[in-house]
Amino acid sequence: MNQTAEGPNAPRLPCAQGGHNRDVWAERILAQYANPLHRMAVTCEMDVIRAYDSQIEKLEAEITRQAKKHEGRDYHLLNTVPGIGRILSMLILFELDTIERFPTVKHFLSYVRLVKGSVASAGKVKGLTGGKMATPTCAGPSARPP
Repeated sequence: MNQTAEGPNAPRLPCAQGGHNRDVWAERILAQYANPLHRMAVTCEMDVIRAYDSQIEKLEAEITRQAKKHEGRDYHLLNTVPGIGRILSMLILFELDTIERFPTVKHFLSYVRLVKGSVASAGKVKGLTGGKMATPTCAGPSARPP
């Protein structure tokens, strides 16, 4: 999902993601405000966002360093899977802790909600559960609602 530039008369314009270069984003937002006090307030908010960007980059770098140091083989293997990038591989590593805690593959798949459960009584299947199949933390961006 893209961020959007919103102001009193703003068209819905997608803005830069990633926080590495927010200059175009800032210019488009500031162009929507004529009042100098509003412009100052928006500029202050943008400075806060840039400060958060800096902190997030530091945290990501340290977490990546720790993942490579302590879980190097698994981290690199996860990064070879199509659709799993740097952030999702770290999430999987640190959310799951150790795969050995799951006695079987079925237990693991149930934990990450990749199988539907069933409701049974007296040997008869009454229905299926698991309308929300995957947890947002374990299944990645594809499992999150739009």
